[in-house]
Amino acid sequence: MHMPNRIIRLAKERALESFSALAEQTVVEADSMTTRAMSGASGVALADLVTVRNFLRGEARTLRARMDRHFASLLERAMVTMHAQQQKAAAQEINYATLTLIDDDVVTRQIEIERMVGRLREAEQVELGRVNLTIAIMHDDREARERENPFRPYLLARALYEALRELMWEESQSKVLYDALGMAMAHRLPGFYAGILDVFEAGGITARLAARPSAMKRGDSERAAWSRAAQDVRGVAPAGVRVTELSDEQQLAHARLMDKLQRLFELQQIDDLPRASVPTRPDQLALPDARAQPGDLPQRDLPHPDLPQLDLQLDLQLDLQPDLQPDLQPGLQPADPAAATRRQDLLDVVWDTFHKPKGTPVPRSARPHGERPLLDQALLGLQQEVAAGVAPPKPLALRGLLDPADIDLEQRRILDIVALLFESIIADDLVGVQMQHQLARLYLPFVRAALQYPELLYEAQHPVRRLLDRLGSVGAGVTPAAPCFAVLEPEVSNIVGAVLDLFDDDLLLFGDSESALDSHVSEMLAGCDAAMARCFAAVAEAQADSARLTGAGRALSAALQPLQVDPRLADFILGTWARVLSHPGRSAEEGIALLPELLWSAQEKTTPDDRAAMMRMLPDLVKRVRGGMASISLPEAPSKAAFDRLVAVHMDVLGNKQERARRLMSLDAFRQHFAGFAIDAVVPSADSEHWVGKFELEAALVRRGVQASVHAKAAARMARPSDADWLSWARPGTGFELKIDGQYRTALLCAVSAGEGAFVFSVADEQQQVIFLRAPLLEAMELGNLRPLEPAPLFDRAVESLMAGAKSLSA
Repeated sequence: MHMPNRIIRLAKERALESFSALAEQTVVEADSMTTRAMSGASGVALADLVTVRNFLRGEARTLRARMDRHFASLLERAMVTMHAQQQKAAAQEINYATLTLIDDDVVTRQIEIERMVGRLREAEQVELGRVNLTIAIMHDDREARERENPFRPYLLARALYEALRELMWEESQSKVLYDALGMAMAHRLPGFYAGILDVFEAGGITARLAARPSAMKRGDSERAAWSRAAQDVRGVAPAGVRVTELSDEQQLAHARLMDKLQRLFELQQIDDLPRASVPTRPDQLALPDARAQPGDLPQRDLPHPDLPQLDLQLDLQLDLQPDLQPDLQPGLQPADPAAATRRQDLLDVVWDTFHKPKGTPVPRSARPHGERPLLDQALLGLQQEVAAGVAPPKPLALRGLLDPADIDLEQRRILDIVALLFESIIADDLVGVQMQHQLARLYLPFVRAALQYPELLYEAQHPVRRLLDRLGSVGAGVTPAAPCFAVLEPEVSNIVGAVLDLFDDDLLLFGDSESALDSHVSEMLAGCDAAMARCFAAVAEAQADSARLTGAGRALSAALQPLQVDPRLADFILGTWARVLSHPGRSAEEGIALLPELLWSAQEKTTPDDRAAMMRMLPDLVKRVRGGMASISLPEAPSKAAFDRLVAVHMDVLGNKQERARRLMSLDAFRQHFAGFAIDAVVPSADSEHWVGKFELEAALVRRGVQASVHAKAAARMARPSDADWLSWARPGTGFELKIDGQYRTALLCAVSAGEGAFVFSVADEQQQVIFLRAPLLEAMELGNLRPLEPAPLFDRAVESLMAGAKSLSA
């Protein structure tokens, strides 16, 4: 990924400002913590605390200034060295001549700093991880390494340590002060990395948390192919590799890359100032006679071969490529050096197109009522022809079908960039040939939408982009080998056809098409497999039971609140009996009817008649309670534990050990209290809509006779900003890899419950379905045990390819 200097500069400025504020807050917080600690200290500890507080109040300004100075120095060095290619020295044998001693102070410093680094890392772990990943992706690295993050916690801890060491030399007091400042900084740290993330996101850089390291091989191969083609253009390709030595498919792929390079050359000139002797086409560059000319390569209209096959065994590191511009012929250098320096770099042109800062005003000319621009009129005519069955035009050939007089410079730039983008989209090797054809049919609606709404090129959640990405995910996940593929293809064709027929300027059409695709994929995957259909039904039933359980809990809580209820009985009613009430059928009605008797039986008995009535009631009460728990298939262990709690309550009542009631209620009074009780009228809260209970799911699977592997247990986790990134992949028809017994197996996400509470997967060569509840799914994706087949969404992959091409040409 390209890394604009302005964004890095803004992030650096934000870090310096935030650290100054953090240093000030740290000193104030440490002062308060030390003052509180003095109240319980005595002797030497109290003397040290007094010294520390006096230091904080007397040297606070000096300490903050030195912390700022050290942090600025460390940050400057980290900016220079992050992701720098370091030449590793040759391995040496260990012997006494190579061993050196480390000073004790250095060891002590590292121990103290690392201890504080761990404390800071835990204070803002999620945001720090996103900054680490953002920095990695900006350097074309899919593996996040904290040591490459120039804003890492080590710099904060080191700045504090060095500043304090310069001002206080007494060891015990310095240690107390360092600990106090460290805890204070960790307490005030939240928000520091969030501010840096805001800078990156405002500049259009968002770290996607679903990248797969293994997918980088494909990206490296594609970047190598771009660089190879660019070197062919310049005539500086490595010796020993010739285009004529490639296979036919490799020559065809190379020719298509050369076509895209030519369009990139033209795009590079759009915003250029006039200058002499600068080539505007790749065929104007001098090529050695021994090399085949680009125009001599075959131009047959064949499917695009996989780019990874175009492996020329070139060890290319694009970030370390020498400046290619000086390698041009001397006669091709710009005649006006000043004009060349004013020229906007191609890489920045492409980058700025897809990474606009948030809130960027979008220039858009208002269309006069009843009038249509000539360019849009021509594109609409072509769109209607494709809707009628004509083959869509090649992206790079579209501009040749239009009148140049109808196109201004900004429209030409958008046309060229979208053409290059779609060349990569419709040739993506993760998408099947059939889906590539449907994506090619969407080219003209996409072009028209981009000309009317340029923001779709940099808004990740734009409905046009979302439809493209969903088609790409379904095309990668549902392969032709799947039994339901034959049903999928005509429906996708109908959805794309509807867009071609109806799209003029209403973007809602793309969102509706995406929803239609999701609905069809879910129905299709359920209809092609009877076992999967039963699993779908069990998940839907479990979600309905879970929603009723939530409603029952809320209704019971409201009904019990005005009553004096034994805590053990309240726990039984809310924890166990609520499940009986939430279970659909006759058992729920019987369970509601039993509530007055349960509550009356647990109330103290003050008269012989009440005690006698309770003794007559208990056998039938026990029988009905057991029947209710059996109706929901409650396992033996929790059933016995719940019943034992209920028996203990009744034993206390019979033994006159029950707490005295504030106001005795008769059985009729309890029945009157629950006369209007109902749970259907209670709507689950928004927080519980996505919840699917483990017990409810397992019970529903048993009732339906479904054998499935259920992942329902996960460590307690709070909602995190990254959850939305992970869940954006969890859509029906998306392909995944699931780690089973240490090995990754291909899996297909077949269904997602309403509210994203449960996710049903089919796994290759497995008879049983795999079901993840929401929290275990997020945990599995975070740990890498469940990962998407795609390294990035389809649109983002095309942008990365285009950036690789621009990087191969940028000087």
